[in-house]
Amino acid sequence: CGTDDLVGALVSAAAVVAKAHRGGTMTVGNIGREGGGDIPWSISHNSGRDADLGFFLLGPDGRPFVPTNLVRLDGQGRGFIDGVHVRLDVRRTWRMVRALLENPSVSIQWMFVSTKLKNILLDHARKQKEPAQTVRKADEVLNQPHRARPHDDHIHLRIYCPSDDVLEGCRDKGSNRSWFQGHDDLIAARAA
Repeated sequence: CGTDDLVGALVSAAAVVAKAHRGGTMTVGNIGREGGGDIPWSISHNSGRDADLGFFLLGPDGRPFVPTNLVRLDGQGRGFIDGVHVRLDVRRTWRMVRALLENPSVSIQWMFVSTKLKNILLDHARKQKEPAQTVRKADEVLNQPHRARPHDDHIHLRIYCPSDDVLEGCRDKGSNRSWFQGHDDLIAARAA
């Protein structure tokens, strides 16, 4: 279960990727449990604002490959699952990241991913001359979290509390992005 804003952003990103690059399927793992609270393997997924996104992958034939589970990738973006050697589909994975960052309906707080995979995505974006502001945002939100296992088999997405959820008590925790204005005005209005 996830907030309407998160689910809408995921559906929108999948559509953007599908339109830009035919083929391939966006895979989503854990989001959250109904009513909130911790879930196994994803204890921070307790407010409906987090989602584990599988990487877009290519099979040995260079065509999109949809795995049966998350796939751990090495520093060059290569992995192995179900007896098949796969590699990161950088174009589609970057397009998903870009679509989420450019979606005006949500503000992205984090996209946790291993440092080496982050560098592969950012190198691709720079070589493709992607919008500089989007690349800067990606550089800010794409990070390997401290004191956590390497995020080398998925991207952990977290959005900020949507404005309507702030009015119902949702509170953001952790770092604020340079472009995020926060909800202090809404919180103050609610307290008044």
